[in-house]
Amino acid sequence: MLIARTVGAFLLLSSPFASADERLVMDPPIGWKVVVAEEREDSVIIEYAKADDQTPTEGISLQATERRDDLGIKRLMEIVVAGTREICQEFDARPFQIEGASSEFQSLGLMIVCGRNRETGQGEVRLARGIEGHDNLYVVQKSWRVAPFTAAEELPVSVDDRSLWLRYLARGRVCDTAADDCP
Repeated sequence: MLIARTVGAFLLLSSPFASADERLVMDPPIGWKVVVAEEREDSVIIEYAKADDQTPTEGISLQATERRDDLGIKRLMEIVVAGTREICQEFDARPFQIEGASSEFQSLGLMIVCGRNRETGQGEVRLARGIEGHDNLYVVQKSWRVAPFTAAEELPVSVDDRSLWLRYLARGRVCDTAADDCP
């Protein structure tokens, strides 16, 4: 069962695979709507698009995956990168520092750049943050679909837009109801 709900100004995402005490807490994106909410074999995913965007060029996704001995946050982010690398020309993945993020849980940030997706023909820029909770792994991603581009060109998403969304990703945190730190 997908467990996602809003409480006040927060979106809480938890997983049915582990204790109900741990949750990912994010500000819900204002002016965006849920376009996908599904439970997969070992994860739950929620995807957002701008409410007024008929052919979405921007997206936000939240994923909770059961933590296992053979799957930590580094390995999960490697899987995200490998899946993108397979379908991209002009591929690059660059780590980034997540300023202002809670340091209680291990967190990794990557900017994933795809000059041309072989399936869609479009370019893509993604900011991805992985967080390793006690029970689950969480991945929050902000993506832009853009015209195809080459590595020699400047990224088609402005530094200001990337900075804005990096701050959004940094606000996400994992909370634990047992520690009484959830909204």
